[in-house]
Amino acid sequence: MHHTQSLNVQLNSNVNSCFIIEIYYIRFSESPAQFCDIVYRRCRRCDDVRGDCFTHQQTFNCTGYCYETRYKEEFEKLRVAGCEILPPPNNGHLKDNRTHVPFNDTLKFTCSDGYAPLYIDPVRCGEFSIWNGPPPKCESSTNATLTALTITCVVCLVLSLLGNIFLLNSRIRRWPGI
Repeated sequence: MHHTQSLNVQLNSNVNSCFIIEIYYIRFSESPAQFCDIVYRRCRRCDDVRGDCFTHQQTFNCTGYCYETRYKEEFEKLRVAGCEILPPPNNGHLKDNRTHVPFNDTLKFTCSDGYAPLYIDPVRCGEFSIWNGPPPKCESSTNATLTALTITCVVCLVLSLLGNIFLLNSRIRRWPGI
């Protein structure tokens, strides 16, 4: 990419004037754009007059700088723009009334009675308005309750059976002749 470099050149010590020598060169690192300011009678950097970009006061030499600056600002706005609210999950509802979730914030929801969240990790608003994490989902908690209840009953039956065997074994040892 070609860049121009502006240099201050003093014609003589009594004249306070500025003119630009443009040197075209290829360079990998960006140097600050400059221009010769006839009002201040010196070379200035374009970021000193950033507020003049895209107004009638913008200097021609700063056009590339202004477009690049605008692009970077717009890109950053898009990167951290936030996310549109997700629809509530089936058999659930959102905990807040926002319509827009800020960048890096989480979405909170609850499940209706008889339902439990399928995922524990929250959904987070990421870069470029993309949600990170699994979408909120509620599943019937009756299946989970029945499974836990079934396991509990089986454990109780096994313990009861072991207890009865132990008691029966201890009674058999007490009877003489058996």
